[in-house]
Amino acid sequence: MKNTAKSWLFIGLQFLFFLIIPCVFIWLQSGGLAKGYKFSVSAIIALIIVFVLFKKIMLNSWLKKIDVKVTQIEVNQLSVTDQIAIQSLKKKWRTYSMIQLIINAVIPLACLALFILTIKTVEQGLIKLYGCLMFSAVSMAIGVIFKACEIYSVKTEHEV
Repeated sequence: MKNTAKSWLFIGLQFLFFLIIPCVFIWLQSGGLAKGYKFSVSAIIALIIVFVLFKKIMLNSWLKKIDVKVTQIEVNQLSVTDQIAIQSLKKKWRTYSMIQLIINAVIPLACLALFILTIKTVEQGLIKLYGCLMFSAVSMAIGVIFKACEIYSVKTEHEV
């Protein structure tokens, strides 16, 4: 599949909402720009979780093209020029890609929810970290939306 300008925008927005914004929230909450590089243990754990979530949601599907059907569709679309067949391949590709996204997002988002709930029930001193992770969760949810938008903005090689 070839990426359009719109799909590249969505990819950039995914990186922004999956990685950059959560890391900035954690940095501002725990280290701060004026305090130098001092991080608390909870900030390090939060950063590790953000990176694990980022890898699980963004990179695993790129690194492991496990789904044979997606690969077959990508190969088939190179030779298909009939617009009805292109739309059929595109519909199947979108369906399988959305299934991959949902399956890849379940465990990381569940871990994030568990972490947020754990922080909420722990001592009062972690309320700031709770707020920070809530913003990160909202940011990652927006990133999932942009991933879905990217899937729908990709065009096949010969699509008009």
